[in-house]
This record gives sequence, C-alpha cells and structure tokens, in this order.
Amino acid sequence: MASSLWVIGLFLWQGGLRLGEAAAAVNNYSSVSVGLVAAWCFAVAVNQCLGVFRRYQIAVVLVIGQIFLMLLLLLGGYGRLVYRGREPTGEDIIVILTGLGLGLCLGLDIAWLNKLRESVKTGHVHRPPLRFTIGHLTGCLIVMGCIFGIARARYVDRYHDRGHGIAREKAPILLPADASEITYTVQSNTYLDCDFATSEEAFTSWFESELPEKRPECRGVPLQPITLPVDVRRYFHEGRGNRKFNIVDGLHATWRVGGIQYEVTFDRQDQRGFYRNRIARD
Repeated sequence: MASSLWVIGLFLWQGGLRLGEAAAAVNNYSSVSVGLVAAWCFAVAVNQCLGVFRRYQIAVVLVIGQIFLMLLLLLGGYGRLVYRGREPTGEDIIVILTGLGLGLCLGLDIAWLNKLRESVKTGHVHRPPLRFTIGHLTGCLIVMGCIFGIARARYVDRYHDRGHGIAREKAPILLPADASEITYTVQSNTYLDCDFATSEEAFTSWFESELPEKRPECRGVPLQPITLPVDVRRYFHEGRGNRKFNIVDGLHATWRVGGIQYEVTFDRQDQRGFYRNRIARD
C-alpha cells in the first residue's frame, strides 16, 4: 500500500509540474505537448488508484503499459543523444534517476498485478463497495489544492512572455520618450531583454534621468562610448526568434544592484537601444 501511494504521489507531483509548464509555455505547440504529458501523468495516477484501492486488474495493466512506454521514450531519447556524441552534463543524473524511478514503479506494479492474479485464482479478491463520503471529498480537494500549488509554483518559475512591435505604454519597463518598434522577452525572474528604436539624444536622457533601475547608489555609473565590441541580442529580427549582434559604435553601461545585473547599449549605426537585466553570475 505504501509503495502504491508513493507511485500515485510521484505522478501527481509530475503532473502538477507539467501543468505549470504548459501554462507558462509561450507557443501553442509546446503548451499542448507539455499539457499532454501532464494528462498522461494524471492518467497514470488515476489508474494506479483504481488498481490498488478498487483492485481492477485492467487498471494495473494500463499503468504498466503507460510506465513502460514512458521508460522506452526516456531511454530512447537519451540513447539518441549519446549516440550523437553529446558530452555528459549534470542533467544526465536527472535522466538516470528518472529512469530508475520509472523502473521501480514498473516493478512494483508488476508485483501488484501478480498478487491480484493470485487472489483471483484463489477467490480472495475483496472489492469494497464504492461509496463517496465527505472524507473522500475532502481528500480530493486536498489533492487538487496540492496539484494547483505545485502547478502555480512551476508557472511562476517558468513564466515566459514576449512582445513584438508593441507600443511604448505596453513595454515591461519605462523606455525613452521616442521609443518605437519595441520588442521584449522575459523569463520569470531570470532575465528581461528589450530592444527598441530610439535616438541617441533620447537614449542618453533616458539613461541619465528616467531609467528606473538607476537607484541613487548607482547614479555615478557612466554611459561610455564603446571601444570594444559589445554583444547584444535582438529578438524577432528578420523573422528570426533570437539573433546575436556585435555593437562596435555606440554607448554602453553596466551595473549591479543586489543580485541583479543591468546592462544598456545604444547602437549608433541602427539607432537602436538595448536593455537587459538578469540574475548576476558570481
């Protein structure tokens, strides 16, 4: 019983995580695909409940098939990466632990299925009458609340938003007065990138007096001419989602407030400004 509860809890937890990721996904394709994974995890948990608490053999068989398919997909995908010569990374440990967890779940369910079959042969299968009580309702609400909490935490962690060609008033930060052709992308609390068309005069004025992240302790940070190439990222340029550029003529400044690193750049050739804040890498 304890092992079955562990399997149920594991897949409910994974389903909650994937549900949060689906809600935070930017494009419809990734949202639907991750949502299907969440539904798959919830289906495994439901079948596990039916197989353990209602002793339905068909439910246990379905769980075994679902977990086996997940294990095959995991091993197949990982084997494909190894075959292509990918260098080992820290994520390999997660893949290995996930595979071991799925293998353990598979073994537990196979053992439970064999036990059910033996009980059927001896006529000792006891299936309690199906009754829905206040206790069941309370338990369902608690489980749903936990799933929602897990999904919400994952959503906040993976939240991703972007905009292209938006108005200055809809930008996620205060921009120069003449800013136009604004594009931005934000990844939860990890980073915010924004690029926009502007004049050098407006960009300089914005940096000196309007930029909200220029707190009093950072007022002395200068906007300096670029002497060495500065790397910036421009989003949705020429139909591409993310393109890296080297700015060789313009203005640049970088500073840090707490654990956040800030950077602004002006490209004199294209008359375009770039803003970025991200978690500092110590």
